[in-house]
Amino acid sequence: MKKRISYLIGMSLLTLLGGVAVQKRQQKKQQKASDVTTYVRTWYFQDHLQQKHQLTVLPEYTLVLDQQPIQATLIELNAQKFVVRDQYGYHLVLTNQSPMTFYDEAEDISYVLSKKEQ
Repeated sequence: MKKRISYLIGMSLLTLLGGVAVQKRQQKKQQKASDVTTYVRTWYFQDHLQQKHQLTVLPEYTLVLDQQPIQATLIELNAQKFVVRDQYGYHLVLTNQSPMTFYDEAEDISYVLSKKEQ
């Protein structure tokens, strides 16, 4: 009888822990989805030579710069920043602040992003 009670208590605890783990995983997925929506859109900026550029962030974490896709790997995504590593190993960072900024590690320059073409 005692074995049966111990067994039932043990199984109940395992079920509870499993449910908590699944719930946490679902919350993380939902958080990531809401974080990316902050960045998904077409942004505009001017470089140091006053040339205008268009940066598009797609929902699948893809970047397109001046209609050219950038091969990149997602490094970090949260409410504060969106970080990818490009094919050359440099980080590209969009920072969610006022104003939104785009940092290009290869050039070591930050650009102010605008939602409207300048």
